[in-house]
Amino acid sequence: MAKDFSNPKKLGFMRLLQVFFAFNVIVTIALLVFLVKGNYELGFEDILDFVNLIFDGISFWLIWQRKRLARYFIIGFSLFNIVLGT
Repeated sequence: MAKDFSNPKKLGFMRLLQVFFAFNVIVTIALLVFLVKGNYELGFEDILDFVNLIFDGISFWLIWQRKRLARYFIIGFSLFNIVLGT
């Protein structure tokens, strides 16, 4: 019997992405706790982490609200992150 993916009440793979976004937000905020004001310089990777934190929070919220824009936003930001990160 084939699986029916047309049920609008289930998010499926998007829910898995939401869990990963939540995990990344929690880990990034936990790592930010250990930064001491004035004793560090922000490099490119640190700024990219901050941008990732913001966009992961936005992506989490878009999935939570079941916005149609979520899929396009997440794909677009992932491409942006891959290009900028490499």
